Amino acid sequence: MKEIEITFNQLKENSNLGDYILFANSIKGKNYPEGSITKMFNKLVSKDEYERGDKPTLLKHLIKLSLTKF
Repeated sequence: MKEIEITFNQLKENSNLGDYILFANSIKGKNYPEGSITKMFNKLVSKDEYERGDKPTLLKHLIKLSLTKF
């Protein structure tokens, strides 16, 4: 899980993109467990960037993104 945070922070230093996009790029294709994605999403992605009701859909997308090979 620390790897997700390190990658996220490195991307954030060099980008003006939002937290959700940076987080998605941090986990893309890396096959992280669902629990790790959820925990780090809650820690790293600002709640101002998404509607509360959208969170389950966003997490489903991120989990699929993590499992997809690029």
